Amino acid sequence: QTIRMNKAALVVLLVAVTSVVCEEDTTWQVGVGSANPGGALVHGRANIPLHKDDNSRLDANVHGSRVFGGPLDGQHSLGAGLQYEHKSGQDLRVGLDSLNQGGTLLHGRASTPLHMDDNGRLDANVHGSRVFGGPFDRQQTVGGGLDYEHRSGLHGGLDATNTRGYGTTYSATVGGSRPLGAGTFSIDGGLVKRPDSSSMAGQVMGTYKVQW
Repeated sequence: QTIRMNKAALVVLLVAVTSVVCEEDTTWQVGVGSANPGGALVHGRANIPLHKDDNSRLDANVHGSRVFGGPLDGQHSLGAGLQYEHKSGQDLRVGLDSLNQGGTLLHGRASTPLHMDDNGRLDANVHGSRVFGGPFDRQQTVGGGLDYEHRSGLHGGLDATNTRGYGTTYSATVGGSRPLGAGTFSIDGGLVKRPDSSSMAGQVMGTYKVQW
Protein backbone atom coordinates (compact mmCIF):
# COMPACT_ATOMS: atom_id res chain seq x y z
CA GLN A 1 0.00 0.00 0.00
CA THR A 2 1.46 3.40 -0.96
CA ILE A 3 0.46 6.75 0.53
CA ARG A 4 2.29 9.99 1.35
CA MET A 5 3.55 8.74 4.73
CA ASN A 6 6.30 11.39 4.94
CA LYS A 7 6.93 14.70 3.21
CA ALA A 8 9.99 13.17 1.58
CA ALA A 9 9.23 9.89 -0.20
CA LEU A 10 11.65 6.98 -0.08
CA VAL A 11 12.56 5.72 -3.56
CA VAL A 12 14.19 2.30 -3.43
CA LEU A 13 16.42 1.88 -6.47
CA LEU A 14 18.16 -1.40 -5.70
CA VAL A 15 17.23 -3.97 -3.06
CA ALA A 16 19.08 -7.17 -2.17
CA VAL A 17 16.74 -9.50 -0.28
CA THR A 18 17.58 -12.68 1.56
CA SER A 19 14.71 -14.96 2.70
CA VAL A 20 15.11 -17.67 5.30
CA VAL A 21 12.38 -20.30 5.62
CA CYS A 22 12.25 -21.80 9.11
CA GLU A 23 10.14 -24.49 10.75
CA GLU A 24 6.36 -24.32 10.24
CA ASP A 25 6.79 -22.13 7.14
CA THR A 26 7.79 -19.02 9.09
CA THR A 27 9.60 -16.76 6.59
CA TRP A 28 12.12 -14.04 7.42
CA GLN A 29 13.21 -11.37 4.94
CA VAL A 30 15.93 -8.75 5.31
CA GLY A 31 16.75 -6.11 2.70
CA VAL A 32 19.24 -3.29 2.21
CA GLY A 33 18.90 -0.66 -0.50
CA SER A 34 19.53 2.98 -1.34
CA ALA A 35 17.19 5.77 -0.26
CA ASN A 36 17.03 8.78 -2.56
CA PRO A 37 18.69 11.28 -2.12
CA GLY A 38 21.55 9.44 -0.40
CA GLY A 39 21.50 7.12 2.57
CA ALA A 40 20.63 3.44 2.96
CA LEU A 41 17.25 1.85 3.65
CA VAL A 42 17.30 -1.27 5.85
CA HIS A 43 14.07 -3.23 6.18
CA GLY A 44 12.91 -6.56 7.55
CA ARG A 45 9.79 -8.69 7.53
CA ALA A 46 8.63 -11.93 9.15
CA ASN A 47 5.62 -13.97 7.93
CA ILE A 48 4.11 -16.31 10.52
CA PRO A 49 1.48 -18.95 9.58
CA LEU A 50 -1.61 -18.98 11.80
CA HIS A 51 -3.82 -21.46 9.94
CA LYS A 52 -3.55 -23.63 6.83
CA ASP A 53 -5.85 -26.25 5.28
CA ASP A 54 -6.73 -27.57 1.81
CA ASN A 55 -8.85 -24.50 1.00
CA SER A 56 -7.13 -21.51 2.55
CA ARG A 57 -4.38 -20.10 4.73
CA LEU A 58 -4.05 -17.23 7.19
CA ASP A 59 -0.67 -15.59 7.92
CA ALA A 60 0.45 -12.84 10.26
CA ASN A 61 3.38 -10.55 9.54
CA VAL A 62 5.53 -7.98 11.32
CA HIS A 63 7.83 -5.57 9.53
CA GLY A 64 10.01 -2.53 10.03
CA SER A 65 12.40 -0.20 8.22
CA ARG A 66 14.91 2.58 8.94
CA VAL A 67 16.97 5.02 6.87
CA PHE A 68 20.65 5.47 7.74
CA GLY A 69 22.48 8.54 6.44
CA GLY A 70 21.45 11.30 4.07
CA PRO A 71 18.76 13.94 4.67
CA LEU A 72 16.23 11.22 5.56
CA ASP A 73 18.44 9.72 8.30
CA GLY A 74 16.42 8.30 11.17
CA GLN A 75 13.11 7.93 9.36
CA HIS A 76 11.58 4.62 10.36
CA SER A 77 8.39 2.57 10.36
CA LEU A 78 7.05 -0.43 12.27
CA GLY A 79 3.96 -2.46 11.42
CA ALA A 80 2.00 -5.70 11.55
CA GLY A 81 -0.75 -7.30 9.50
CA LEU A 82 -2.82 -10.30 8.47
CA GLN A 83 -3.15 -11.96 5.05
CA TYR A 84 -5.85 -14.44 4.03
CA GLU A 85 -5.58 -16.48 0.82
CA HIS A 86 -8.20 -18.84 -0.67
CA LYS A 87 -7.50 -21.56 -3.22
CA SER A 88 -9.86 -19.78 -5.63
CA GLY A 89 -7.25 -17.02 -5.88
CA GLN A 90 -8.98 -14.49 -3.65
CA ASP A 91 -6.72 -12.55 -1.29
CA LEU A 92 -7.43 -10.20 1.64
CA ARG A 93 -4.86 -8.15 3.57
CA VAL A 94 -5.15 -5.72 6.50
CA GLY A 95 -2.39 -3.98 8.41
CA LEU A 96 -1.33 -1.29 10.86
CA ASP A 97 1.83 0.81 10.45
CA SER A 98 3.38 3.53 12.58
CA LEU A 99 4.18 6.76 10.75
CA ASN A 100 7.56 8.43 11.19
CA GLN A 101 6.06 11.81 12.15
CA GLY A 102 3.40 10.33 14.44
CA GLY A 103 0.08 8.59 13.93
CA THR A 104 -0.99 5.13 12.81
CA LEU A 105 -1.88 3.99 9.30
CA LEU A 106 -4.69 1.45 8.92
CA HIS A 107 -4.74 -0.10 5.44
CA GLY A 108 -6.48 -2.93 3.61
CA ARG A 109 -6.50 -4.58 0.20
CA ALA A 110 -8.70 -7.22 -1.45
CA SER A 111 -8.08 -8.94 -4.79
CA THR A 112 -9.96 -11.46 -6.89
CA PRO A 113 -8.97 -13.28 -10.09
CA LEU A 114 -10.58 -12.20 -13.36
CA HIS A 115 -8.85 -14.93 -15.37
CA MET A 116 -6.66 -17.91 -14.47
CA ASP A 117 -5.13 -20.66 -16.61
CA ASP A 118 -1.89 -22.63 -16.90
CA ASN A 119 -0.11 -19.66 -18.50
CA GLY A 120 -0.92 -16.95 -15.98
CA ARG A 121 -3.52 -14.90 -14.17
CA LEU A 122 -5.16 -11.48 -14.22
CA ASP A 123 -6.43 -10.06 -10.91
CA ALA A 124 -8.47 -7.01 -9.96
CA ASN A 125 -7.94 -5.28 -6.62
CA VAL A 126 -9.38 -2.55 -4.42
CA HIS A 127 -7.55 -0.91 -1.54
CA GLY A 128 -7.89 1.85 1.01
CA SER A 129 -6.18 3.44 3.99
CA ARG A 130 -6.68 5.97 6.77
CA VAL A 131 -4.33 7.73 9.19
CA PHE A 132 -5.26 8.10 12.86
CA GLY A 133 -3.41 10.74 14.89
CA GLY A 134 -0.33 12.79 14.11
CA PRO A 135 0.04 15.58 11.53
CA PHE A 136 -1.65 13.45 8.83
CA ASP A 137 -4.71 12.61 10.97
CA ARG A 138 -7.75 11.61 8.87
CA GLN A 139 -5.78 11.45 5.63
CA GLN A 140 -7.33 8.65 3.63
CA THR A 141 -6.94 6.93 0.28
CA VAL A 142 -9.07 4.69 -1.88
CA GLY A 143 -8.09 3.02 -5.13
CA GLY A 144 -8.07 0.01 -7.39
CA GLY A 145 -6.11 -1.66 -10.12
CA LEU A 146 -5.13 -4.70 -12.15
CA ASP A 147 -2.26 -7.17 -11.68
CA TYR A 148 -0.95 -9.69 -14.23
CA GLU A 149 1.45 -12.62 -13.85
CA HIS A 150 2.71 -14.96 -16.59
CA ARG A 151 4.40 -18.29 -16.00
CA SER A 152 7.46 -17.01 -17.88
CA GLY A 153 8.11 -14.58 -15.02
CA LEU A 154 6.64 -11.52 -16.73
CA HIS A 155 4.42 -9.44 -14.45
CA GLY A 156 2.92 -5.97 -14.30
CA GLY A 157 0.10 -3.82 -13.05
CA LEU A 158 -1.98 -0.65 -13.32
CA ASP A 159 -3.30 1.39 -10.38
CA ALA A 160 -5.25 4.55 -9.58
CA THR A 161 -5.27 5.86 -6.00
CA ASN A 162 -7.16 8.92 -4.76
CA THR A 163 -5.88 10.74 -1.67
CA ARG A 164 -8.50 12.98 -0.09
CA GLY A 165 -7.58 16.63 -0.50
CA TYR A 166 -4.66 15.81 -2.80
CA GLY A 167 -5.97 14.14 -5.94
CA THR A 168 -5.49 10.92 -7.87
CA THR A 169 -2.15 9.23 -8.48
CA TYR A 170 -1.80 6.89 -11.48
CA SER A 171 0.91 4.26 -11.75
CA ALA A 172 2.03 1.43 -14.04
CA THR A 173 4.64 -1.26 -13.43
CA VAL A 174 6.23 -4.03 -15.49
CA GLY A 175 8.94 -6.53 -14.66
CA GLY A 176 10.34 -9.99 -15.04
CA SER A 177 12.01 -12.66 -12.94
CA ARG A 178 14.11 -15.74 -13.60
CA PRO A 179 16.16 -18.30 -11.65
CA LEU A 180 19.75 -17.23 -11.07
CA GLY A 181 22.17 -19.40 -9.15
CA ALA A 182 20.67 -20.46 -5.84
CA GLY A 183 17.87 -17.91 -5.99
CA THR A 184 15.62 -15.78 -8.18
CA PHE A 185 16.47 -12.39 -9.66
CA SER A 186 13.73 -9.89 -10.51
CA ILE A 187 13.86 -6.47 -12.10
CA ASP A 188 10.91 -4.08 -12.11
CA GLY A 189 10.28 -0.65 -13.55
CA GLY A 190 7.47 1.79 -12.91
CA LEU A 191 5.99 5.15 -13.87
CA VAL A 192 3.97 7.39 -11.55
CA LYS A 193 1.84 10.44 -12.40
CA ARG A 194 0.98 12.55 -9.33
CA PRO A 195 -1.68 15.27 -9.30
CA ASP A 196 0.79 17.97 -8.22
CA SER A 197 3.15 17.32 -11.14
CA SER A 198 2.80 17.64 -14.90
CA SER A 199 5.52 15.05 -15.54
CA MET A 200 5.92 11.33 -14.96
CA ALA A 201 8.33 9.98 -12.34
CA GLY A 202 10.07 6.65 -12.88
CA GLN A 203 11.97 4.14 -10.81
CA VAL A 204 13.72 0.80 -11.26
CA MET A 205 14.18 -1.88 -8.60
CA GLY A 206 16.17 -5.09 -8.63
CA THR A 207 15.55 -7.92 -6.16
CA TYR A 208 17.44 -11.14 -5.48
CA LYS A 209 15.85 -13.78 -3.24
CA VAL A 210 17.47 -16.88 -1.80
CA GLN A 211 15.67 -19.49 0.29
CA TRP A 212 17.21 -22.26 2.34
